[in-house]
Amino acid sequence: MLVKGRGIRKVYNARGKRVEVLKGIDFEMEEGDFVSIMGPSGVGKSTFLHIVGLIDLPTEGELFFGGGAVPKDEQERAVMRNQYIGFMFQYHYLLPEFTALENVALPCLIGGLDEEEAFKRAAQILELMGLGHRLDHRPGELSGGEQQRVALARALVKEPKLVIADEPTGNLDKKTGMEVAGLMKKMNREKGIAFLIATHDDELAALTDRIYLMKDGLLYQREGR
Repeated sequence: MLVKGRGIRKVYNARGKRVEVLKGIDFEMEEGDFVSIMGPSGVGKSTFLHIVGLIDLPTEGELFFGGGAVPKDEQERAVMRNQYIGFMFQYHYLLPEFTALENVALPCLIGGLDEEEAFKRAAQILELMGLGHRLDHRPGELSGGEQQRVALARALVKEPKLVIADEPTGNLDKKTGMEVAGLMKKMNREKGIAFLIATHDDELAALTDRIYLMKDGLLYQREGR
């Protein structure tokens, strides 16, 4: 079991009012799963992804990652995130002053890998993304699709157990979005990396092995998937 959640609740206090975003979610993922979550904006998909991705903690409930309970200490979770989880968002969040190669190598350098090996890995994964000719280009010199492929390469460079992707095709045209989706599926199949994807994109969701719908703070698996 890669991820297991039991009774996951998340409550915020907004202007003195209690807002319950997640209302007791049970959820499981195995290694190598390719899973999507759909639902309208504001329903709590990103909140749930942040909890599964160890960025945030649930207000109530139990979360296990790789068979062990997720620690409450932020520093311990940060180490786990760097070792086991990659992140990809609707906006690429690339550092504008760094080249594509430097952006992708960064997680390896933060994780303590020596510089030569970090840049070697970054170049290899960018080559797989079809960007071997763009290594020295900065984000402003790349198209939107190229920027998102760099973001995907950054999420994958350490071959994590899990990639959390929040609307990864949301800012792309349909053709480019499906190219990025195809690369995600390819890496899932060839490398066995699990993906948990929040999306409004029906075509991207159709590529996944299971589709969940989020409604009223709960998750429901879509029938037939």
